[in-house]
Amino acid sequence: DTVWVHGDPPLGFVSLKGTRLDLIAVDPDFRGMGYGVKLIEHLLHHSPKVLVGTQFNNPALKIYQRLGFEVVEEYDVWHGRDSKTR
Repeated sequence: DTVWVHGDPPLGFVSLKGTRLDLIAVDPDFRGMGYGVKLIEHLLHHSPKVLVGTQFNNPALKIYQRLGFEVVEEYDVWHGRDSKTR
């Protein structure tokens, strides 16, 4: 596991487990100021292959795509059951 923290005191952090983005968080008072993008850019600089799992309606999806991430699989999930759609 790798964790990067931005700022002192910390404004946010990003956590990587293997090649999977595990967690990303930015202090609510500092959201919308580019700190999340900076954290992901730092992550990509140190780990060229990163996988992200998110919901299709997550506003961060547009940020991930702007940073070069691509949708490779989609799943419909309901009542704890996965159904691969692509």
